[in-house]
Amino acid sequence: MRGSALFQLGQAEASEAAFAQAVALQPAQPMLRAAHAETLLALGRPAQALDVLAPGLAAPAPPPMLHALQGHALLALERPQKR
Repeated sequence: MRGSALFQLGQAEASEAAFAQAVALQPAQPMLRAAHAETLLALGRPAQALDVLAPGLAAPAPPPMLHALQGHALLALERPQKR
């Protein structure tokens, strides 16, 4: 994935743009959403990460990674979910 390569090269903003494009092209791919959200979290943009994760979390049986990233984003926003 181009986004992953850019992130490894320290180009987080370019990585985020690449993942945004990939998610737009393949919105049903939960791992693309996860990678995009991880990049947004690394950039200090947890609210945007939640927006990226929301459609994937609404799908039947989302991957556990999406829930973990949601938790990280909520903690970054100091909004842990109550059960």
